[in-house]
Formats: sequence, C-alpha cells, structure tokens
Amino acid sequence: MWIKWETQDSIASFETLEHIPEESVPQFLANLRRLCPDGQLIISSPNGPLFSPYYSREGGPWFPYHYVEYNPNQMVEVLEKNGWEVEQLYGQRFVDPDKYFRIARILCPIRSWAQKQGLPWDHRINRLPFSLLQRLAALSDTEEVKEVSNQRGEPIFLMTLCH
Repeated sequence: MWIKWETQDSIASFETLEHIPEESVPQFLANLRRLCPDGQLIISSPNGPLFSPYYSREGGPWFPYHYVEYNPNQMVEVLEKNGWEVEQLYGQRFVDPDKYFRIARILCPIRSWAQKQGLPWDHRINRLPFSLLQRLAALSDTEEVKEVSNQRGEPIFLMTLCH
C-alpha cells in the first residue's frame, strides 16, 4: 500500500535535526524537500559549541539523544548542501561566549562529579551547570528570536529560515 503525501507550503522542524544520525541527515532533508518542493522550511537546533560546552571532556553532546549539534556555519552548510537555500539565520538566548566558556570551565567539575556518582543526565545536579550558564552569561533575560548577524553575542539555539 502506498501513502500519497500532499505537498506543503511550509514545514516547521523544531529541535529535530540533532536527533538524527549524521548519515541520515541528507535523507531527512531530502524528504522535507519532497514534502515542500517550493515552500519554506523553518528548522531549529541547539548551537553545538554552546549547548554542549563540555563536549571535549565528555566525548560527545551533553544530551545523550543528540547525534550532531551544529554551529551556525555548519547548520547553514548542511542545509544548503542538501537542497535548501538559507534565507536567514536567527538565534535565541544570546550569551557572551567568553563569559559562557569561563563559567563552563568552573562548573565542569559539578557535572564530572554527578556523572561519577552515576546520576542520570537529566538529574537536577547534572542540569545545574547548564542552567547557571544560561543565566549567568545571558546578554538579556528575554527569549526573543533575533537575527544572528545583527546581535552581539552568540545564541544557544539556532533557527534557520530556508526555501
């Protein structure tokens, strides 16, 4: 039995891309293109270097169900390489990256200790450093989505508008 999919004018894919194995990303984006051949795609993902500041110490993304977390340039590159033209890159939760990484180095021992204790990734002590990072290095207390190129700081979350 074949399912006939109707094409769409637009598709929103929030916080999905990082959950797809890297080798499956081209197929995922091609499927979105087939569903939306002439329309717009709004797709978001965490900004890898900021979302997983402990990456080098922990050997991978902070969230265990993330396969790949892209930085802004990688996000644009993977979308354009797979058939989407990026119109604009937006961000949310802008932080001062220097301050952010200085604080991350200080807070990393808390995560290391929690992991040695066998606490799950979502335990409040494991999550505490990330929560503090977002608050202490934030350039604003707003959750507004803003253009990346017009803002000071770096966003923790990326949102891309494509066609």
